Amino acid sequence: MGVSALNLAYDLVWSGMFALAAMQEQADPDAIIGFAFFGVWALVAMVCHSMSLVAGWKMMQRQSLSTARLGAIFGFVPCGVCFLFQVPFAIWAVVVLFSAEAPTDFESGGN
Repeated sequence: MGVSALNLAYDLVWSGMFALAAMQEQADPDAIIGFAFFGVWALVAMVCHSMSLVAGWKMMQRQSLSTARLGAIFGFVPCGVCFLFQVPFAIWAVVVLFSAEAPTDFESGGN
């Protein structure tokens, strides 16, 4: 969850800086294509990191197994600067959440 929060914060700051640069750039067609590509990539990264962050919260609260599983899978999407740090946590989460004990643990609320 911490790596996803770090990635999301970085994506927001980087996107803001890139948006400021895009507003100052002249109407160069190559620059516009680059800004559009980065904008789409940043949006995908922010969605993935937000989903992983929400799923991590749900996993800690043991509220929604399907959301936690989906967020663990989103942890494998290669976006963001901390992607290599996020992969081991995503692997761990997938192993734990797809184990036979996970549905029972989420039904009991972790008690």
